[in-house]
Amino acid sequence: MFTTRQTLQRSALMAIGVLALTGSPALAENYVFSDMGRLSDLSTSYYTRGINNLGQVIAETSDGHASVWSNGSWTNLPALPGYTHTAQDINDTGQVSGSGSPTGVDASVAMRWDSLSSQPTALTGLIPLDVTQTLLPFDAGMTINNHGTVAGRVWTPAGGFNAALWQPGSTVLTELGGLGGQYTLIYNHSINDAGLAAGNGQTTNGEALRGIAWDNGGPPQLLALLPGGTNNEGDGINNLGQIVGSANNGAFDDNGDINVPVLWNSVTDQPTLLGTLGGARGMAIGINDNGQIVGWSEALDGKAHLTLWDDGQIIDLNQFIPADLIAAGWHIYDDPFGESSIQTSDFLDINNHGVIISTLYQGDFASTLPLMLTPVPVPAAVWLFGSGLVGLAGLARRRMQSTH
Repeated sequence: MFTTRQTLQRSALMAIGVLALTGSPALAENYVFSDMGRLSDLSTSYYTRGINNLGQVIAETSDGHASVWSNGSWTNLPALPGYTHTAQDINDTGQVSGSGSPTGVDASVAMRWDSLSSQPTALTGLIPLDVTQTLLPFDAGMTINNHGTVAGRVWTPAGGFNAALWQPGSTVLTELGGLGGQYTLIYNHSINDAGLAAGNGQTTNGEALRGIAWDNGGPPQLLALLPGGTNNEGDGINNLGQIVGSANNGAFDDNGDINVPVLWNSVTDQPTLLGTLGGARGMAIGINDNGQIVGWSEALDGKAHLTLWDDGQIIDLNQFIPADLIAAGWHIYDDPFGESSIQTSDFLDINNHGVIISTLYQGDFASTLPLMLTPVPVPAAVWLFGSGLVGLAGLARRRMQSTH
């Protein structure tokens, strides 16, 4: 029979051994969950959209504000009088891209905040915002790089979206070329500091959806397909020019195409399969400058799980959602079909420190909760866990000795 001291020492050694064998900055023991202070007040829903390398998080709220998490608290960004706002991305200097809508009007214009304390600036689209007219814009600034270049979308007079670019300090629109279809779109976290942007466009007559890259406003460059595939998406980019997204290989089921997560190491590269958590579908939506990729993949339970691809590992991030929140009905958007295309997916981002943000929902999506996962370096986790248990063993030994 083991003594208390022996049992605790064995537990410490076993824990250190398990962490040493399985540990990496991405494994289960090494992420800390945060609700970013919102669990105590669910009166307003926060929908996270992006995180910069300072740890500042941008979100849009259910009451029409663009909001930022900075220094441990949420603050609404300045708004134009009579407007509601959305925020979509934030760069390392605190500039924000998003949109603004006149209250009660079904229209929007692209916006850029040049600081967290400045009024937003409206960015020119193809259609002026004139509420006396029937033709109105539905524009948005979806992503912003560290130079202040905004990329996004603008509504066309013919009806449809074109990809758009606004240079630093300018409100003048540069239209980006498409593939002949009605919709060409750029989403969050999709322009790097070199001015390379990634997105998606319909081909003529909407026959296919193809991933596209534009180099500093140049012509569209198609991303390579998987063998047998007809569709793909370019959904995120880093400063190395690596692009992530989803693609199909011709397989489909009753729900439609089976998209899988892929990586292009350059615009001209062939797609690399990233793999899933055992299910058929998935997509990659964000990649940092260290090559860590986040997205969703279908697991064996038939649901989409938050997923990290890191140095050849596929890690299920759902394991870091606290059990008490799951018991209370909190969950990610877990439809595997919806989470396999950026057109229907939720939002997810990762910064260069490996901090990940997304959103949890309760029940039938009536309430939301920000989700932040902060990595704990393996050596520190191993040392702290091991030394803590060894310390407990010493404490137990002293207590046992004091009773004799």
